[in-house]
Amino acid sequence: MSEITSNQTRDEIEDMDLSNIKSLKQDLINQLEACEQEFRDLVEDRRNQIDIVKTLRNALKEVESMDDGRRELLKEFHGFRKAAEIAKNLRDKVNKLIPPPSDILEKWIEKTHNSLTTIPNDLTELPTLPREKDIFKRFFELQVCIIKKKECENAHLEYVINIGKLREVSKKLDLHREEKEKNISEITNDIEVDENSVSRKDVRKISKKITGIDKKLDSLKEERSLIRDELNKIKILIKQNNSKVRKISINEVKEKIKVGSSLDASEFEALLHEGNLSGIGSINNDKNIKLNKKPNQKKKMRKLGSTQRKSRRGNTAALREND
Repeated sequence: MSEITSNQTRDEIEDMDLSNIKSLKQDLINQLEACEQEFRDLVEDRRNQIDIVKTLRNALKEVESMDDGRRELLKEFHGFRKAAEIAKNLRDKVNKLIPPPSDILEKWIEKTHNSLTTIPNDLTELPTLPREKDIFKRFFELQVCIIKKKECENAHLEYVINIGKLREVSKKLDLHREEKEKNISEITNDIEVDENSVSRKDVRKISKKITGIDKKLDSLKEERSLIRDELNKIKILIKQNNSKVRKISINEVKEKIKVGSSLDASEFEALLHEGNLSGIGSINNDKNIKLNKKPNQKKKMRKLGSTQRKSRRGNTAALREND
């Protein structure tokens, strides 16, 4: 399956549409989940291989003094080990060809199925004939991938079951262990035994496998770190894009319109995003109404001083004073 490369520069990502950036984010999340799943499988495989090599070494120490019952246990041990190896090879082969887990594949096929069975409202968004053929091709490929991935998961379960049986045989071998007067730790050379018995060659072979698993784990750690870094960059970029509109206050924009100030592109974009353009006319109308009402206001009365508060005298009273 094709994977999204995470080597885009920041400028290239910023030039993309927000929907494409979010789609790239989801693809990186899927890659990270697949990487995490592969990492967990390798860790479990390494732990199982270590258990096997420990059992082989313990069996190798006592191979010279095995009784018939112990030999039967060793035959069972090799049978389970061979079955586990076959299941492991099948699982690893499928995982190499189809890295994503089955749940991610099911999400992809569901999305592809929806695109094939749904007609958009905008007919211009309908896929062209070559594009529709590619979608059908991807749908059938995903079906095959899901079937193979199910076989891979069954092989993994079989592998785990055989590993469990190996551990049970290992415990039985420990119970059959007999005390010896001879110091078995002096065995340093390869021991020639039957093909059903263990040898130091098997121990070295499994030890090399463990070393190879360690190298794969180191490589996955680096890949996982790169994906996480790229994912964090995209999350920061999406957060910055979402905060551009939130930073501009609609009330401040309306106040600017009231006083007749000019708006820049970001403020006008925020006003369009708010969808309240009808309020602009009401603001100007309110302003005009207030201006028209100003000349009709009542004239303030001038306050009179204390000397002007006496009662007014008529003409008759004035003549009396003159007399």
